[in-house]
Amino acid sequence: MPALDGVALVAVGSLGRREVMPFGDVDLLAVHSGQPDVRSAVEQVWYPLWDAGIALDHSVRTADEAIALAGRDLAVALGLLAARPIGGDTDAGAGLRARAREAWRRAARTRLEEVATGARERADRFGELAFLVEPDLKQAAGGLRDTHALHALAVAQLVDEPSGAVADAERLLLDVRTRLHLRAGRALDRLVQQEQEPIAVDLGFDTADRLLRAVSDAGRMISFALGSAIRRIDGATDARLRRDADARRWRPRRAPARRPVGADAVEQSGEVVLARGVDPHADPVVVHAATITTELAVVVDVFHVVPRFGSPPDADRLAADLRRALSGQLSVDARLRAVERSYPNRDGLGVPAARALWFDDAATDATVLEVRAGDSIGLLHRVTAAMERSGLQVRDARVSTLGRAVVDSFYVVDPVGRAVVGRRQRAEAAILAAVGP
Repeated sequence: MPALDGVALVAVGSLGRREVMPFGDVDLLAVHSGQPDVRSAVEQVWYPLWDAGIALDHSVRTADEAIALAGRDLAVALGLLAARPIGGDTDAGAGLRARAREAWRRAARTRLEEVATGARERADRFGELAFLVEPDLKQAAGGLRDTHALHALAVAQLVDEPSGAVADAERLLLDVRTRLHLRAGRALDRLVQQEQEPIAVDLGFDTADRLLRAVSDAGRMISFALGSAIRRIDGATDARLRRDADARRWRPRRAPARRPVGADAVEQSGEVVLARGVDPHADPVVVHAATITTELAVVVDVFHVVPRFGSPPDADRLAADLRRALSGQLSVDARLRAVERSYPNRDGLGVPAARALWFDDAATDATVLEVRAGDSIGLLHRVTAAMERSGLQVRDARVSTLGRAVVDSFYVVDPVGRAVVGRRQRAEAAILAAVGP
């Protein structure tokens, strides 16, 4: 770019963070101080990039214009936090970065609701990365957009910069997304099934399932980190508002209420957490299951389970019972009713209201149906039986138990193998009836 006083070429967004994907956009901002010939000058940068076929997201603004836009647009604000001068008047570029960060620090507490709303909207539209067979690595809850929010909160000095397990989770998603671009030969953020096996090999995982489980764990870690950060900041903000203006000191704050919701678990500030003194390794539960229907009409189910208490069941006896159930010699309904009678009544322990959510753009060859409900004996059996009665076929699934709650994602098609359109109301009613109150 021709040298012009007060004109800088600034990398923002992914380029500023040094996280550009092989087929991702290159985010560039030309910042100037009102020079009349600035646009003709920066076009000498844009045109070679366009000619090279590079996807360019570019803009030309004064520093005041950039800061004002960041005040109105959260995405612009987050992009400017990573501003990095790469050409021209680097002092002008560094000045923009300093102004953007200072403006963000001043307004961060008031813009916290924007950050939280954005996270909720992404979760509603793209689902939760931890529970999807084909997760969107960037947009899903627990994905890379959430890590950008965490870094932004750290810039505002409201939380620490992500480190440890959260930083490891972010690096894994970046590595997987990079390999996904290279394998697909185009910009692609959804980890589609046909790319999972080769990417697993590229990144040193034994199987695609192990890769997907690692991605799921990363999504859980990131989603938990962002949710916890927002709750902590929100709580601290409430405390600031309770400050005694006359005494200019903090008023005493009562400890947050902790409500028991089950054995060894409590609800605190809208989150289910372990009770004090509980060892999470002493009473593990079934945590994850995956099922895949192959093109040969053979169902392959993989369950990662741990005992609720005591020792694991006898493997030979379990295998024999499964064979009897599959052959129709063992009544699963009767066995489940007998097991349920042997468990104590846990009504009133506090479980989430049952919900069935549909996602049309979360998979390439099916409709995603997410079922959230309180856990109970035989729940998965009742839900899948309701799906069968409603004419749904399960192509893939991810089933997770989180304390007293379950989050089950089913990739379903209609009887002829198409996305589900006209059966939703009937299926949803049947599923919620099967879940029970």
